[in-house]
Amino acid sequence: MKYLYVLKTYFFLFIKIYWINKRLTHRLFKELSTLDTEQDLLTEKLKKRIFYYTAQSYMCAHWACALRGKGLTRQERKNIVCLGAITPILDDFTDKTKLTSTEILNLIRSPIEQGERNEATLAKYLFQQLLKMQNEPFNNILEEALISQDN
Repeated sequence: MKYLYVLKTYFFLFIKIYWINKRLTHRLFKELSTLDTEQDLLTEKLKKRIFYYTAQSYMCAHWACALRGKGLTRQERKNIVCLGAITPILDDFTDKTKLTSTEILNLIRSPIEQGERNEATLAKYLFQQLLKMQNEPFNNILEEALISQDN
């Protein structure tokens, strides 16, 4: 009986991560494509990386929800997908362009310029979506994570 329970748990986790997360991530891709009219910023490689990170975020959130005894709200799902999507972009800023945490924070906090179309545009948009949740501890943790990336 215990094995059936484990099998059922993994089955539902698979559905939530693969099917629901995939649907939410593709919805975000459509939303981001409105920012991306002239260039193809959302390459297939970046889309795969974003899906991988959103799946990780969704799985961790699902586990946390199991502990709290209540499922994800619609806004929490959107936030999780935005967090998963911004992660590989910020990672590229630190690894490829060697920006410091202060430079990245200044970059993503600045408004989207008229005609600006680059990865910074995507990061700014996603960061603005995350700020809408108005969660001060999240903002502090994001800053700490970026600072620790410097080290």
